[in-house]
Amino acid sequence: MADDKEPALTSKEKKIEGPIKWLMVGTAILLDIFGWVMLFIPVLGELANVYMGVFGNLMFLLWFWVKGVSFKSAKRIFNYLGNFVGEEITLGFWPGFTIMVMATIAMQNSGNKSGV
Repeated sequence: MADDKEPALTSKEKKIEGPIKWLMVGTAILLDIFGWVMLFIPVLGELANVYMGVFGNLMFLLWFWVKGVSFKSAKRIFNYLGNFVGEEITLGFWPGFTIMVMATIAMQNSGNKSGV
């Protein structure tokens, strides 16, 4: 009955598929829309946007880490840090979260370890 056992987990990274993928993309879209709306509130909106940018980046970093995404490749680090800097410089004017999440999922699901 040794055949009933599931194979041990390998060091291969897992794909992000199904509802989790769409939940991540939907959350990123909502954060981008909320950030864009906050631009219309003079001072408090700008401050809230900065805090939301930090919170959003930390949230997605943790979420990807829990899902088994490795940020050891230079392209994934550049993708993530580029979004962080872009969100803070533009104060949420561009859809950085959506771009970052979709690019990270595409890199993860491509199966290429180089991050392309």
